[in-house]
Amino acid sequence: ISCITEHPGFQSICLDFWVLETANCAYRQQQGIRFSARNDLCKKLYVRSILIRWCWEYLGKHFRVAVPSCALNNIRNIFPADFGSPYTGLKPPNL
Repeated sequence: ISCITEHPGFQSICLDFWVLETANCAYRQQQGIRFSARNDLCKKLYVRSILIRWCWEYLGKHFRVAVPSCALNNIRNIFPADFGSPYTGLKPPNL
């Protein structure tokens, strides 16, 4: 596999709405946080966190990784950016 999007699990783990809803229930119980079903930006952030956990497991609060652009493009196609919220890229952590 030359790209994470070619992995057989990518579509169902990262892009299937019902899998995301189920994972969100577990995440909400664990963290007390929930994305809004009407907010694609929140879904995008949540999908990105699921992708990171799937690929790198738990990184910790202050660790950042660059998500492959092929995966981000697939996520953006399913969950387009809200008007007025352009893509900002990887942000360095606050020190």
